[in-house]
Amino acid sequence: MPNGLDRLVTISVSDRYGRPLAGANVTFTVNGRPAGSAHTGPGGNAHLQVPDGRHTIEVKVEYGTLKEHARLADSTNHLPFRLKTGAPPMTQYVPAIVGLLVGGVGVALAFVYHNPTLLQARIILALLALGGGGVASTIPGLLRIDINLFGKVVVGAAGALAVVVLLFFFNPLDTIDPNALLFGGGEEP
Repeated sequence: MPNGLDRLVTISVSDRYGRPLAGANVTFTVNGRPAGSAHTGPGGNAHLQVPDGRHTIEVKVEYGTLKEHARLADSTNHLPFRLKTGAPPMTQYVPAIVGLLVGGVGVALAFVYHNPTLLQARIILALLALGGGGVASTIPGLLRIDINLFGKVVVGAAGALAVVVLLFFFNPLDTIDPNALLFGGGEEP
């Protein structure tokens, strides 16, 4: 091969979330001397032809103001770079945004219908439960709920679905005596 360049090395450049970065400038030196450069394409890859054998090959990647470098081992044909750039993928926030919207509709309906029918109350409760589940899906951790009836599990859920079940089936107001909320120990003032 010409110029003694007989090994093809692929340089992969991605952001912190693993998405390929196109347009990164990749340069390399052999034994401290500039030996070539390339730009990453749409897939975040650049290909460099380097001399085979025992050489000190340094690879430098520049993307905007970010710079990274690494030394290429003698037998390496692929060198990945993950730069600390990039916004988090919007898809991770979609369930929370939808949950807030659905829950907001449930809250708005709760204020619109001061004395809802049983069906309206169940619809409002379902919207609040689904909204809570959407928000809970973005929170790390695990919640497990089992609802038993006569010793058998009737409903079992984990994670965000457990939050939906909890919000839909458990109504804290059902556990409170309405007379206890009145002043004077149960008598109206």
